[in-house]
Amino acid sequence: MNTTTIQDIKRNGASILKEDAPTYLIVNSKIKSVMVPPEIYEYMLEASEDLEDLRYIQKGVDLTELIDYEDLKKELNSEYVSSKVNKRGSKILKKK
Repeated sequence: MNTTTIQDIKRNGASILKEDAPTYLIVNSKIKSVMVPPEIYEYMLEASEDLEDLRYIQKGVDLTELIDYEDLKKELNSEYVSSKVNKRGSKILKKK
C-alpha cells in the first residue's frame, strides 16, 4: 500500500505518486483520501455507471426512457439552474 502525507507532497511533489497504483493520503494517522491515476478513476466511474444501469434493469426500468442531466437542462430551456451539489455529487436544481 502506497501512503503519503501532505508534508511528503510539499517536500517531494507529485514524484511520490505511483503512476499505476492508488496512493493513500494520511492525515492525523488516518487515511483521509485516496489518489488514483486518471485511467483507474475513469474505469471506476464507468464501472459504477454500469452497476447503476444493472440495478435499473433488475428493477425493470426501461433505460431508453432515462434522460441525461445535460439533456434535461436543455429540455427545461434553462428554467432551472444548478444551485449546488449534494454530498453524493448529485446536482440539486433550483427554479429561477
